[in-house]
Amino acid sequence: AMFLVGGSIIIHGLPGGPELVHAVEQRVAVMPVVGHFVGIVASPLVDFVSGLFVGAVSLAAWSFSRSRFS
Repeated sequence: AMFLVGGSIIIHGLPGGPELVHAVEQRVAVMPVVGHFVGIVASPLVDFVSGLFVGAVSLAAWSFSRSRFS
């Protein structure tokens, strides 16, 4: 859940972020057969991936700083 919340905060803090998510939702919603379902989960999925990415970068920076300065 924290990845979703953090990712949403990051996405909505970026200029053009909400518009990008909306564009992704619209693109996948027109997919045959699974488009409606994928369109519904597209926004949380983008939030999750962005939260996971920012978390991984933060963890890498923290790990590097601990090994470098300890």
